[in-house]
Parts: sequence; structure tokens; C-alpha cells
Amino acid sequence: MSDTILWLIGAFAVLGAEMLIGTVYLIAVSAALFCAALCGYLDFSLTVQCSVAAIVTCLGAMGTYFLRTKRKSAAEDVRLDEGNNVIVEKINKDGSAYVNYRGAKWLARAEKGDLECGFYIIAKIDGNTLVLTEKN
Repeated sequence: MSDTILWLIGAFAVLGAEMLIGTVYLIAVSAALFCAALCGYLDFSLTVQCSVAAIVTCLGAMGTYFLRTKRKSAAEDVRLDEGNNVIVEKINKDGSAYVNYRGAKWLARAEKGDLECGFYIIAKIDGNTLVLTEKN
């Protein structure tokens, strides 16, 4: 069997595994194996084929990493809940309160001082706790 056929079998096997697993990094490996198959078709030596596969894999993995971290940081910057209004109707003994927000009960605490019954604005979300500030 020629080098090209072996590289193509490997590329399609990795691409099939990527479809089953769903990781983006395996696409980079599959692309690298396709590039190595192209080098094999053009009669480059096995050393060149392996080097091309390694370089394309590294470049693809780094590119995927930077694209994914850029997308994650953009998603973290979206704070849709901040600035929305909630109503505190009952205070717990520890100074916190349960408020209804987005159709569910949330634990809430004051950003400064103690909570009292009334209207508040969500300052931030700390885990699963709403941090509230007084509405002016």
C-alpha cells in the first residue's frame, strides 16, 4: 500500500472519531493527515510527510485553542442579569432572602449592609447567589 492511502485511511479514521466524540482538536489532526497524504501523493519523502503532519497538527491545535479561548472570554463578558429588578418580600434569619427571578427562586444577599423588604437591582451574580444593591 502506498503512503498516500495509509495517510488517507488515518485521516478518515480520525475524522470519524471526531464526529463521534465531538472535539474540535481532532479536526486539526485530520487536516494534518490529509496534508501528509497530499505530500505522499506528490512523492515527498516519509520524513517530509511526517514533518508536515506534525507542523499542521501543531498549527491547527494552537489555532483552535486561541479561537475557543477568544469565544469563551466574549461569552463571559455578557452579564445579562446585572441591572435587572427583583423584589425582596421576606428576609431570612441570616440576612439573606429568597427572591423570584427568571421563574425560579434565587438566594440573594445585599452588596452592602442588610436586606430589607423592597425593590432591588442585581449588582452581580456570585455563583448561584444574587448580589443586590438598593434601587435609587
